[in-house]
Amino acid sequence: MIKIAEILTEVAAHASELYKKDYNSKAQPINFIADNFLIVGQELIKLGKNANAAKGKYPAILVFMDQVVERSAPALKQWEAEATLPTILIVTDAVQGNGTEKLNKVYYPILYPIAECFFDAIEAHPQIFTKGDFAPKRERFDRMNLVAVMGASIALPDKLDGIEIRNLRLYLKEKKCFTNLKKL
Repeated sequence: MIKIAEILTEVAAHASELYKKDYNSKAQPINFIADNFLIVGQELIKLGKNANAAKGKYPAILVFMDQVVERSAPALKQWEAEATLPTILIVTDAVQGNGTEKLNKVYYPILYPIAECFFDAIEAHPQIFTKGDFAPKRERFDRMNLVAVMGASIALPDKLDGIEIRNLRLYLKEKKCFTNLKKL
């Protein structure tokens, strides 16, 4: 049985290591939360209430698992599955300023490198393979909170800058099948 949440947890940990190694050696680990929207929001609120945990709250990779579509596609072999992740957010605390200032303070030094490390970690994971051109749709945003992102009923006190990744399609294989399928 392929467990997408476990695979994504490993991917996020590897992305955090890559970010620290390649971009910011003094960076704290990237926070990773994968669950349904309500639980993700509650976890972020809980982290904000604890002064020590609040320091490690952002940057974060948030995956909304209540929207994940997993299936075995007819074109795939029996030991493969396909998962579509409709929404992934890579976020950090919002900074004041215009678009250029935000790009220079948040997006170029923090968010874009984290996104690249996240995609590199996906491509390096032995249970994930991609087909064709692996270029998921990404959009930059600066929003007041996650309510604006998801249209849901939980409000966070945090103002966020982030990258929204839409409809990321991953092809997964069982752990025991470690043949190199990345070159399909």
